Amino acid sequence: MMNRSISGLLLLLVVALPVQALVNGSEVKPAAKSVRAVGKAAVTARVHEAKPPAVLSAEQLAIAEKVLLGTSQCELAVTVNMRTDANTVGRFVLEAGRNRYLLDPVVTSTGAVRLEEVSSGAVWLQLANKSMLMNQKLGQRIADDCMNPQQQLVAQALLQTPAPHLLDAPKGALVPLVSGKVAQEMVPNTIK
Repeated sequence: MMNRSISGLLLLLVVALPVQALVNGSEVKPAAKSVRAVGKAAVTARVHEAKPPAVLSAEQLAIAEKVLLGTSQCELAVTVNMRTDANTVGRFVLEAGRNRYLLDPVVTSTGAVRLEEVSSGAVWLQLANKSMLMNQKLGQRIADDCMNPQQQLVAQALLQTPAPHLLDAPKGALVPLVSGKVAQEMVPNTIK
């Protein structure tokens, strides 16, 4: 009986305090947010604002033509989706989990496809057989070993027919015939 009267009194105090504060004209501070509410706010903060349309150079547009679109499966069960941006030709929207990035092509000396969102530090690198998403501000890989169906075919072909080693002579090239430690004559390379 006493527990009920104490809990009823507490409930009355909890309800009456904000009403009393409003009557007196003082301000009532809201209760602290729960950890779950703070976590949700952090998730929505990761979605970046839309950039205004941009004009890309001819080099950037040439790189944009090489970007593979669609869903890529990555290491550790991460899924990445790449699509074109509706506002700017040559710009792309990449979604990885709850993160969304607006990426612009960047000219590289290696020929690899590189897309960046400077504000977040997101960098998408695309090779023939795989892609990866990094955060260069944090120095972390977000998604690695990402492959869409086209890249999976290239990766399988590389496993079946690996690229020659940099120091291997091409088949048919003249290589020295070595006896002991002295090259005696040049003969055609017969090693695959």
